Amino acid sequence: MLLAVTLALKPQFVLLDEVTSALDHESALRAEKVLRESGAALIWITHDDSQPARVGGRILQLPLGTEMAVEQLLTSPRISQHDELEFGPESETPSNGKH
Repeated sequence: MLLAVTLALKPQFVLLDEVTSALDHESALRAEKVLRESGAALIWITHDDSQPARVGGRILQLPLGTEMAVEQLLTSPRISQHDELEFGPESETPSNGKH
């Protein structure tokens, strides 16, 4: 219900933490579709490895124990859609695996 109210307000971005984790597969797919079509920028935290491919956008993998400020995320170099960025404790800047 809270998600529906949030989307009705037409936000510019929405921060989602495991938003589909308690849903069955069919319900999760419907929720993904609604969120994709909302027009909001989505910052989506998930442990479902197949979800990023369905939802699209920038993919950031943060190894366990990695901390990153929101400012660092928002100011990191722009990359093309579906590139995967990896952040690790040994690196202060993102790498997209293209050297």
